Amino acid sequence: GRGRRCRQAPPHAPMGYGVADTGVDFEFVSVKDAHGLLKSDKAILVDARDTDDFKRSKIQTSYSFPANDIIFRPDSLDKTLVSRCKGLTEAGKVVICFSDIGISGMQNRGHVSRCRHVAQYLHEMGVPRDGIRRLQGGLNAWKRLGLDGVLGDRRRYWAGVIMSSAKEREVDAY
Repeated sequence: GRGRRCRQAPPHAPMGYGVADTGVDFEFVSVKDAHGLLKSDKAILVDARDTDDFKRSKIQTSYSFPANDIIFRPDSLDKTLVSRCKGLTEAGKVVICFSDIGISGMQNRGHVSRCRHVAQYLHEMGVPRDGIRRLQGGLNAWKRLGLDGVLGDRRRYWAGVIMSSAKEREVDAY
């Protein structure tokens, strides 16, 4: 049989939710480093999970900016957060975007993490790329390490569902 040729995605191919993938990615920061930055007032945390997930469990002082709302409910987004993030990065702080897991597309069947969607959006709205990071392991890694600052449910979730022990082991292997 004939082999199939793989095509490269055209520039600005859909990244998911109709968001164009500009090819910009962001460095990860470890949970321990992010915790230290937050404790020393050198970071702002931006939660890319859905509003219901944010209400159930969050990191204290984090801002909710749901990735799904960028496309599906843009009028519901807190547009002032973008200008605050720009100002804070200009003052030397780091914006750290996170979701439940915070993994790369290679680990997620090609899907892009919600935190990358939000990071890209903030960058496209003017927040400097070098002032944005993604939280390695997301909120679940923060919870797994037992770090302070978690408000609400301390159980680990995957796509809005409590993770099974098997799923926790799989995710922890990332």
